[in-house]
Amino acid sequence: MTTVTIPFARIGKDGVQVREHNGTTFGTFSVAVDQGYGDKKTTVWYDCVVNSDILSRMQKAQVKQGSAISLTGILTFKDVEKRDGSGKVAVPKISVLAWDYVKTASKKEDGNTASPPPAAPAQQYEGVGEPMDLDDDDLPF
Repeated sequence: MTTVTIPFARIGKDGVQVREHNGTTFGTFSVAVDQGYGDKKTTVWYDCVVNSDILSRMQKAQVKQGSAISLTGILTFKDVEKRDGSGKVAVPKISVLAWDYVKTASKKEDGNTASPPPAAPAQQYEGVGEPMDLDDDDLPF
């Protein structure tokens, strides 16, 4: 059991509430995490499990497919039978303990990244940046 923090992940599949036969409920969703860059960039998919309270907060915050989040959770692997029946593969699963939105650049209609609003002009103070002439007697220590 390993605790992991993923600083940037994209929701791949919207959260779904699941009810077990004993009546407990939990949520599941998947996230995609890019690793590497350029022609060596790959995407790793994680199945995520959350308690119903976290799922409810995510749904109220309108976290959906494509949303960028960061998350912290417990990483485990579950063995899943391959579709062709040729064996099993270990699928990474994260039991999410905490999550937060990740702010991403918004897109303009023409596809360019929106520029930030212009900064307010810096207030000019008299004497800033000029050398000070201090004697040892002027220092408080």
